[in-house]
Amino acid sequence: MTDLSRINLNLIVALDALITEKHVTRAGERIHISQSAMSAILAQLRLLFNDPLLVRDGKAMTITPKAAALQPKIKQVLQQINQLVAPTEFNPKTSTRTFYIGMSDYAEFIVLPKLLPLLSIEAPGIRLKIKHLNGLDRKEPFIEKQLDLGIGVTFDKKSEALDSEALFIDRTACLADKDHPLMQRPLQLDEYLQAQHMVVVFPEAPFQSRIDTRLKQLGHQRNAIITLSHMLPALHALKNTPYLLTTTTLIA
Repeated sequence: MTDLSRINLNLIVALDALITEKHVTRAGERIHISQSAMSAILAQLRLLFNDPLLVRDGKAMTITPKAAALQPKIKQVLQQINQLVAPTEFNPKTSTRTFYIGMSDYAEFIVLPKLLPLLSIEAPGIRLKIKHLNGLDRKEPFIEKQLDLGIGVTFDKKSEALDSEALFIDRTACLADKDHPLMQRPLQLDEYLQAQHMVVVFPEAPFQSRIDTRLKQLGHQRNAIITLSHMLPALHALKNTPYLLTTTTLIA
């Protein structure tokens, strides 16, 4: 059995060029090497296959019967090598890949109702594993291959640690029971500050901290009466209460 570790596989590329062109100079041009370099390679190939491979026939060159027999096999080998090293083309219609996606509660609430029906039609074999993720400023989950994708909230600028793309822009909204007196007219800042608030706070919650930071910069503080760790219970609990809930327009 031939020891493949002792064979330069680039010789197979050169042999394919020689058999195809039947000319040393043109074969060299085909793979971007000089005529002298291709002549040296031909000498190596003749030793390797114990055959002249390319011989003169009058004024032209022709391949030997052994070279002719090798040609389809060489083509097949090169095609398989190309398929081996070429990036696999992603086809959502046939893919059965599992994607690990990090999302905050907010991202799940906004994105999944639109994403899942689309996936069921365009990529029926794909599976999703959704993991809780609030901040998009840490690259470790992606470097360590824990996540393929993260969907969440950023402010002002993109994270320098991650490649990112904006999906949509959301704005602040204030919710309350439909019979709340402050909901009958445009809400003023002094009314917002005097009101009782239901606040959703969870680790690395940039939205709520941004609200309070801005209020503090203005010399104000809102009156947080109820504090929760999830948005969905807050939305359900808001009815028939005197509280305001500050969230975003897409959730509202």
